[in-house]
Amino acid sequence: MERNGNEYTITNASNAKYHFNSEGRLDEVQDASGNTLLISGIDNNYRYVTDSTGRRYSIHYIEINGKRRIDSIVDNCDAAENEQRCKENRCKRQRYIV
Repeated sequence: MERNGNEYTITNASNAKYHFNSEGRLDEVQDASGNTLLISGIDNNYRYVTDSTGRRYSIHYIEINGKRRIDSIVDNCDAAENEQRCKENRCKRQRYIV
């Protein structure tokens, strides 16, 4: 485990790295090949995960019995930053209901 100020990075046996920000929230995961997932905080019941290729997923949460649960995960292929990838059919618009 590495500490940089109030932030921490944990590296596991397969050299994957997990970065925790100063609030203790996981905000980045990187595998041994350098592929990265950037993970946002939750804002207005949504969290966004962006991979190394620029694909962005939105995760929608709902509250059930006082606990936050995942309601759906959407591959935001139609987002402006991914428009060209969609035109080339390199990603698919998906909605996963949990």
